[in-house]
Amino acid sequence: MLLALSVSKQVIQSAVISATHNETTKSFFAGEPNDSDVSKTATELLNYTDELKCMVLTADGENMCDGNKTNANYSAENISGADNREVVKRVFFSGEGESKAKLLKEKVNAFRETVLSTKNISPELAELTKTLFDTSDNDVNGVYQNGMAWEHRELYNYSLIFTLDFLSKLQSNVHLVEGEALK
Repeated sequence: MLLALSVSKQVIQSAVISATHNETTKSFFAGEPNDSDVSKTATELLNYTDELKCMVLTADGENMCDGNKTNANYSAENISGADNREVVKRVFFSGEGESKAKLLKEKVNAFRETVLSTKNISPELAELTKTLFDTSDNDVNGVYQNGMAWEHRELYNYSLIFTLDFLSKLQSNVHLVEGEALK
């Protein structure tokens, strides 16, 4: 039993490190938004992911948000309920929560389609965009049952820290693709 507990702590700690890395990377890629459609849909998606982060943090009792933005207290290392799975299910998959997960999927799709419709993007950026923002219900890696909804695959059975890591990684990818699309 102690060995299993140790592995669990190591897995949680690796997710904390990943979330911290993604927050740093997100800041590194962040550029100045402009009036382009790509920037507008990127900003919409980024703001919504910030809002979702704050919803799960607040539901867990963490004081790391001001309004819908994380504040100076936000640090993956300081989250006391990092392994809390119930808070994620409550925010995303109970009552009106299901619509939050579906709205996230819609915003990811809108961003992907906006980037792909941009003139003069390279074939490499188009392929990267399709890969990073694939919200299809088909798991090409064969890890999940085919037809499992993207939002369930990415959010349902994960603890708070893995959800924050996913949202931070999504934000980092948005900044990366937005920057490349606007070059």
